Amino acid sequence: MFNIPSRLSRTSRGASVVAATLVALALLAGSAPGASAKLVAGPAGGAASLPASIRSLYTNLTPGTPVGPSAWANFKSKAKPPWVIGYSSEYVGNNWRAAAMSRLMDTLLPEYKKAGLVKKVIVEQSNLNNELQIEQIKQMVNDGVNAIITCCSSTTVLNGAIAYAHERGVPFFVFNGYVTSPYAISEEGNYYQDGENMAKTLFHDMGGKGSFLNVIGFPGIASNDSVEAGMETVLKHYPHIHMAGSVTSLDTDSRAKEVVLQFLSTHPGKINGVFTQSPGEVGVLQAFLQAGRPVPAMTVGGESGTSCYWRQHPSWVSQGWNTWPPGDDFEAVWDMMVRTLEGQGPKVETLIHPTAPFSYKAASSAVSASCNTSGDVITQPPMSRYFSTSVMNSFFTHPANPLSYKP
Repeated sequence: MFNIPSRLSRTSRGASVVAATLVALALLAGSAPGASAKLVAGPAGGAASLPASIRSLYTNLTPGTPVGPSAWANFKSKAKPPWVIGYSSEYVGNNWRAAAMSRLMDTLLPEYKKAGLVKKVIVEQSNLNNELQIEQIKQMVNDGVNAIITCCSSTTVLNGAIAYAHERGVPFFVFNGYVTSPYAISEEGNYYQDGENMAKTLFHDMGGKGSFLNVIGFPGIASNDSVEAGMETVLKHYPHIHMAGSVTSLDTDSRAKEVVLQFLSTHPGKINGVFTQSPGEVGVLQAFLQAGRPVPAMTVGGESGTSCYWRQHPSWVSQGWNTWPPGDDFEAVWDMMVRTLEGQGPKVETLIHPTAPFSYKAASSAVSASCNTSGDVITQPPMSRYFSTSVMNSFFTHPANPLSYKP
């Protein structure tokens, strides 16, 4: 069942939930036409040093994902807490980013202030301006921050700024995607595999034939591109399904509605499915409803409006995929950052979390009978499906509760 978690699960059941999720993912991956499981290779150490149950998350990763030993494996901050943290936010214009910011400001920052570990967080917004973001990162380093977090970056555009931070002893963390810099630590899901699973579900729900609209999120961002690549791999095995066209939503419901309405106005033919990344799915749904067109099968990612529509139409889709819960993603990268500052020794460049498939029962229980199909609240699975304490501990050489740190 969904909830909207505010805390990182500390329960022992986290390991069993993760194990069950891994089994489900392995079965799904194995069912893809022509699929072959390949563990991404890397240098000695890194992902190869992780427990077997965790290594399985690295199967069929997007080529180029860094999986070697972390450059920060032997690092411990010379500065004593409370630390100053920089958050380089390149976009703020959707409900996903707002939910991530809420977890930071409403939960994590107060808790770590109380523990005497963090003094403040400096937030810089660059509004998708790469040059500005690079300048802001360098300025935060010059101003003395002890670590920097960013989200959803291009794989390469920030590498120079990340090297600048590394040269000055400031570790750099990325959530919901990866960068190719050897001086960063990234947190993400196996988004290539997620794209495969989302596509298999959609194409199954389409009956293996017909046309679909591809609603791209943020082109050029690692997580978006990996999901798209996974979908395209599966599409090759469905000769009776073709892509009717593509639009770009910028992961924003209002824009998704606008561009899908524009597409429908010039494409009167039947659309049997929509492949979309969340958030944006509610905008897609609203576009079909407003246009008076039959609502086709869609990929569903956890927004309350689509959960509401699914509750009202139980046979609409067969399964949903919650690929990147925003608060959970931010809490995971925050936990990684604090542990690294404390000297716990990250083992690998990129930490991979499992994905949580969800059912009609879970989606319908997340909304009330009086729900609204335009709702954009992002429901999130239990944190234990992502980074329980036991799973997070596996990624560090000297694991410990980060809140118990005594310098």
